[in-house]
Amino acid sequence: MSRQRGAALIMVLWAIALLGLMMGSLVEILRLENRQSAFALQHSRALLAAQAGLALAVEGLFAYPARTVADGRVYSLPFEQATLSLKVSSERGKLDLNFAALDSFARLAHGLGATAEQARQWSESLGQQRSIGPLKALEQLQQLPGMEARLYERLLPHLTLWSGLTVPDVDVASPELLALLKLSRSKVALQRGPESVVNVRVLATLENQVSASLEAVVFLSPQGSGQRPYRVLRWKE
Repeated sequence: MSRQRGAALIMVLWAIALLGLMMGSLVEILRLENRQSAFALQHSRALLAAQAGLALAVEGLFAYPARTVADGRVYSLPFEQATLSLKVSSERGKLDLNFAALDSFARLAHGLGATAEQARQWSESLGQQRSIGPLKALEQLQQLPGMEARLYERLLPHLTLWSGLTVPDVDVASPELLALLKLSRSKVALQRGPESVVNVRVLATLENQVSASLEAVVFLSPQGSGQRPYRVLRWKE
């Protein structure tokens, strides 16, 4: 009888210990879920602030005098409990995959780290794609044979589908792109009309340092047209 009681006591103690372990694990899981939920909530707040930053950037482009200029400078401004960092640049200063000379694309790819053979193959494949129809998304570049993620990320900031130019506008192109394509800026300042397609990058940082970013290519509707101020052509969070 005493042996049975001892065995029963051991079983009870074992069950209590197991229950304690299970409760401890459950508490840790709940804590982790709470932390994840709290972070997701804060990240959503930051993302909403970033979206507001996009609207503010576009509003600044339409203002007179303009509060935002599409020349790549960085603007910092407060928004509720967040700090916004805005950067607006013209798509005219990039290489248009649908209109640029194929050897310009090959030169750019080679300058950013592709081998001469890779650059040649990619430019030929790009020409074949264009013969079928214009590219609709920059992500189609990833379909080129042998395209590596690191090279794709290097190429992306210099490329567009929306300028309609055979050569980047040298007055708004980045210094890196000018150097890679062996172009130089105009010696005479030109009178420029309003931008029609711009790239907007926004970083929103909350007071607790949680942040969210977005990048959008937007088409700016002509003022007085009665249309929405802008239309999103590309969106990346």
